[in-house]
Amino acid sequence: MDDLFVSAIVVVVTALIVAAIFFITGKKKREKEAALLQLAQRKGWRYEKVNQGKNTGFILRAPEWTLESLVYSDYRTGEIGSSTVAYHNRWLTDRVSSTHGLVMIGPKLPHAQLGALNSLMLRKALQLMLGDEADQAASLVEMKAGRSSFSERYSVWAINQEGVEQVLTYNLENALLRWKGKELPVLKFSAAGTQISTHHGRLDSVEQVQEIVDLGMAVLAG
Repeated sequence: MDDLFVSAIVVVVTALIVAAIFFITGKKKREKEAALLQLAQRKGWRYEKVNQGKNTGFILRAPEWTLESLVYSDYRTGEIGSSTVAYHNRWLTDRVSSTHGLVMIGPKLPHAQLGALNSLMLRKALQLMLGDEADQAASLVEMKAGRSSFSERYSVWAINQEGVEQVLTYNLENALLRWKGKELPVLKFSAAGTQISTHHGRLDSVEQVQEIVDLGMAVLAG
């Protein structure tokens, strides 16, 4: 009898703890959504909540740009290691483009003395950062660009130096140096426009959203 009583108490306490966790998590999520909505209203942006099947998140729209912050979740019960969670944060504009082929600015890539293996690793890293345009990685060459403080944090890849000079303005270089996020952004300039992306977590705070928007505004400012 005592064992049954103790077991019942454990079950009840566990249920209360789980309920409390869900309540607190849900409350924090609603507060963050409200803060982002208020930011959008204050700035004159259009806020769209996304909850479509496996994709959740939000989209912000302004006359010159769009910001998407989406989480793709695929949970399959009963299959070990089959769950997938992927984050896609993208600031997009067609107002600024490259007329000299693809240009990419991203986190500094290491240059270990590994010969062909090092070259292969660099290409794989480039392909990951390029995403949909990974097939163009073979045509890109790392270029010297910016001040020493910039080149210590970022690598610039392009087909030619003219492309770098066209998109990497002094204003944009300063904005990239001011970036405070743990994950450095990846910028891609092509004939279709410009994209700024991060993939290591959702944009769920006003500060994170404002930072990527500010970087985008530096792109637009030229």
